[in-house]
Amino acid sequence: SFTGWKQGALSADLHAYAPGVFEVTAPAEQSGVNQNERVMAAISHAAIFLSLPGMLVPLIIWITERSKSPYAARQSMQALIWQAIVHLLTVIFSVVLAVLYVAGVFFMLSPQETALPQNSVLIMSILFTVGILLICLLVLAASVYSTIAVIRTAQGRDFNYWLIGKWVKKA
Repeated sequence: SFTGWKQGALSADLHAYAPGVFEVTAPAEQSGVNQNERVMAAISHAAIFLSLPGMLVPLIIWITERSKSPYAARQSMQALIWQAIVHLLTVIFSVVLAVLYVAGVFFMLSPQETALPQNSVLIMSILFTVGILLICLLVLAASVYSTIAVIRTAQGRDFNYWLIGKWVKKA
């Protein structure tokens, strides 16, 4: 039976598996990012939890902060692109699932002479289940990644989404 971590072992494990996420950073004055910039950046990343309307939040922050704060503007642009990609992938997966569902129902209700073999319906059911699991995995991964972004930007640290951060830095 699991009795828990020894004193300090949990912290060591978290640092080993998620280096840098939970570290305390220098005060905002030392990092050059003020409180307002950190809040705006964190809100931009947290807006993903508002679903599709949440995409307006980083857009508005980018528009209002781009001339005042390069940090908040860059973080909000990254958040906007990240949210657009996540929502687009969710819509694509959902459309594919809807087509699989309708096709499965159509073939199950069709007359025997036009019906698909039993294993085809089973394959469509498996694909439908895998698709639902993929959507759940996508939402979970996006939530975790965005939460890490919120934590890091609230600390005044720079955060870069994979590929997006490099692209936004160049733009």
